[in-house]
Amino acid sequence: MNPISTFHKMGLPEAFGNVLLVFCLILVIAPYAAGADFGVFKIPAFSTYGKSRLKIAGPVFLILLILLFLPIWPISTGEDIALKSPF
Repeated sequence: MNPISTFHKMGLPEAFGNVLLVFCLILVIAPYAAGADFGVFKIPAFSTYGKSRLKIAGPVFLILLILLFLPIWPISTGEDIALKSPF
């Protein structure tokens, strides 16, 4: 029995998770690369208060997102459901 990730359990496409992962990586590097231009996107300049908040929020969001990729949910089969059914 192979477990599945939360993204798969919710029915979200894996590509959506990849987009969120890139967004969270940008949040992690944003306080350190403020004002940098990467061609596709430019990180704006933040106030010192905004930088201090991003230094905390970016890694927290990244860790939570990585947890959504971990395969922790068991795959339910019809056999398991039949064993748990009261009928």
